[in-house]
Amino acid sequence: MKKIAKMSLVAAVAVAGLTNANAGALEDAIKNTSILGYATFRYDDRTRDESTGSNDGTHNNHKIAVGLVSKITDDISYTFVGAVASREETSDGAGVNYMNGGFYSVYSNFTYTGFQNTSIILGQQGLNTPQTVVYDTIAGTQEGTGIAAVTTLGPVTVVAGFMNNTNLSGGDKSPATALGVTAGTLDNADLYILQASAKFAGVALDATYLDSEDLFETYSIGAKGSIDLDMVKLSPYARYTNLEADAATTDNELWYVGTKFKAGIVGGNIGYGETGKDGGLVAVDNDAEAAFQGWGTVINGLADASILKTNLNVDVMSGVNFALNYNDQKVDSDSTKDASEIYGQLTYKPAKNIMAYLRYGQVDYDGSNDGQRGRIHVQYTF
Repeated sequence: MKKIAKMSLVAAVAVAGLTNANAGALEDAIKNTSILGYATFRYDDRTRDESTGSNDGTHNNHKIAVGLVSKITDDISYTFVGAVASREETSDGAGVNYMNGGFYSVYSNFTYTGFQNTSIILGQQGLNTPQTVVYDTIAGTQEGTGIAAVTTLGPVTVVAGFMNNTNLSGGDKSPATALGVTAGTLDNADLYILQASAKFAGVALDATYLDSEDLFETYSIGAKGSIDLDMVKLSPYARYTNLEADAATTDNELWYVGTKFKAGIVGGNIGYGETGKDGGLVAVDNDAEAAFQGWGTVINGLADASILKTNLNVDVMSGVNFALNYNDQKVDSDSTKDASEIYGQLTYKPAKNIMAYLRYGQVDYDGSNDGQRGRIHVQYTF
């Protein structure tokens, strides 16, 4: 009994000493830490006449991400973001979980801002390029582990980075198969990044170069503008992206042009894009900016293809918008992949940190069977 009493006393002294030594540091850390994240639910229902597979079935998608940004000193901060994402196939009872359904690390990095107009990020970080997806509230995103520096020189911002590991194979259009390599080879290849962006006279310009060592090189050039015609505001845009595999002699390319417009409560968007005759794989994920996809229509990865995208929307009332979309896809290299789609979407945004939309439409596949698609999406950020 005396021995237990002595051990309890030692433990109490140790806890008291730990508390006294770190109470101030812990309190400061809490004060200097911001917590953020999001939670998303999505229900998809897809059918294709007399067909099964990826375009047929119903499933629930869930994703929650939680992150913290902690200011350690005036010049050093730490960022961590972790997520859980899962997909339940309700049509046949099967389920698919990203990262085995466990909590996985998205970001884990330190940022140093001690140099004027410059930030240096070390660790696991997002790959924010037109060819990748850096933010997606329901699906996977592309990250890399390494070092990157961001510096601003007048109107120009320059980014340079080196990643010794990535998850490029995790995109829904992974180039691993097209390159003839395994996913591990793609992810373990050194990746070099160089970006520059600037804004002059209302026109935003950007250029990105990626080099996956011994596998591929890709570059993307884009421009976005803003024109105020009093009654109508136009936002024209254009982008060209090229990807060349080291083991191939052909280039993959995809370009598009278009403009958004806004006139009072009415808005819209019209754009046209094409891929090269040799190939059109320019992005590792169809949700990437360079891919220019519709909903059931996408030309990323298709040679000699084109797509016309149109949108017309109206603000029904405060926080409520209805949009009608029509997209037409042509594939000269394989006419059986021609497709057109039409779908409507009702979006409800009662507050800045929550939104939901209901979407329904039909895809007509030439040389195949037609399909219907429906979706319910709810997203909350904090």
